[in-house]
Amino acid sequence: MGRWRWALLIVWLLIGFSITALMASWVYDKETRAITIEFQQDVDDKAAALEREVLLNVEVLYALKGLFESSDNVTAAEFNKIAAPYLLRHQDIDFLQWASKTSGGGQEHYPVTYLASLASDNELITGYDLLSHSAYANAISQAVDLDQVVASLSKLTNSSKLGIKVFIPAYRGEPVDTPSRRAQNFGVAALSLKVDEMFNRAVQRTASKGIHFTLKDHTNPLVETLLTLHLGDEHGGHGVESFEYQRQLTPFAQRRWSLIARPSFEYIAGHRSELPYVVGICGSLFVLLAAGYYVTMRRRTELVEQEVQQRTLDLYKAKRQLELLSQTDGLTGLANRRHFEQRYETVWNEAIQSKRCITLMMLDVDHFKSFNDTYGHLEGDKCLKRVAQTIEQSLNRKSDFIARYGGEEFVLLLPHTRDNSIPAQRCLEAVEALQIPHSAAITSDFVTVSIGVAAMIPTTANHIEDLIALADAALYQAKENGRNGIHYHVPPAPDLVEQGVA
Repeated sequence: MGRWRWALLIVWLLIGFSITALMASWVYDKETRAITIEFQQDVDDKAAALEREVLLNVEVLYALKGLFESSDNVTAAEFNKIAAPYLLRHQDIDFLQWASKTSGGGQEHYPVTYLASLASDNELITGYDLLSHSAYANAISQAVDLDQVVASLSKLTNSSKLGIKVFIPAYRGEPVDTPSRRAQNFGVAALSLKVDEMFNRAVQRTASKGIHFTLKDHTNPLVETLLTLHLGDEHGGHGVESFEYQRQLTPFAQRRWSLIARPSFEYIAGHRSELPYVVGICGSLFVLLAAGYYVTMRRRTELVEQEVQQRTLDLYKAKRQLELLSQTDGLTGLANRRHFEQRYETVWNEAIQSKRCITLMMLDVDHFKSFNDTYGHLEGDKCLKRVAQTIEQSLNRKSDFIARYGGEEFVLLLPHTRDNSIPAQRCLEAVEALQIPHSAAITSDFVTVSIGVAAMIPTTANHIEDLIALADAALYQAKENGRNGIHYHVPPAPDLVEQGVA
């Protein structure tokens, strides 16, 4: 063989090995990207599960808030009756508390009034002033000022583990600003979350294994707080650093969490095929099959991408369902107050642009506390359900909106309204037609309602809470007039009168 043939062979071998090395490297990187996408999707699934666990546990506070705001004198038995089932269903809750606001020595105090816990060795006792703990004091102050759920880091009782203590304020009436919230606040409900158990339960509910998780609290940008760790199935080690993925969780209760994940070597090995190595060894012998191999790999990549898209769609559907649950009142099935506030803001802005009238009706079940005292809370719940269904059926337009505003109070939002007397009268008569017995009522032998009606053509000069204040004042006047009736707030604007708004 001539020297030039040897040279040509060497050149061919170099080109063949180079192409083989390039192909093997390309396949390896392609598979690595696919593994990365699938790994991040697994982490997103677990993050969504954790967010659901957090929201479900925090919803317990709204039930306690509703209990105390709907009754002037909640007993320990009533508190335990509500708290005990929640503690059994929500294993991540360490304990539930209610602290009434008191004043003494020129200072405010929040001593623990009621406490419910399944742990027999719980060291917390009634009478403990929550404001004596600086972190709790800051959280309670923020919660009262904002009328929002606020959480603070805390040590779990009889444990070195870190937990989350969540507070929600309760008010007398409907405060509209910070000074009125501070004045009308009469206590806070609190729960303690066992973050470690909640996190591990959320992680274990999804299928993927072998992932190292770190849950951190970075509410304070200068200090990151380690909340809990989950080391997957591997003994020792901290996962593959190059695959690290950090997912910011949806903020809750004024706290920001991040989920940091690394796959274990077993996780990567379980998702990686032998194909890159086969290509590296046999590539020089099967150069002609490269085109077919590319088609096969391309198809495999498409399948992975389709799977990722399907998982993304499933995650979106689950998130949407969770959003719907968070906007619905669990007892009546109507929209809850949070959903009403979102809808009201939209309708308000549309009314400003279109210069059209909107009507707001506040409806309150008369003497409902005495109804509960006479017939019991179970019958009270049934009564609220029937009243809610009846009012909802009394609305004729798709644009009309009803929500449970709190306790036994409902709110009806009627955009583009020209005559609000007919729907108000229809609601009043429909509830009375139910003929739900109410022997303890003063105004009637049956359950009745009082309705306050207010209407407005809003402008940019108005505040979004003006109409709510008018409707609330009208409801108060309806009660003062003897209940079981309607009071209309007549606005001074003559253009409203010309349009038939009363």
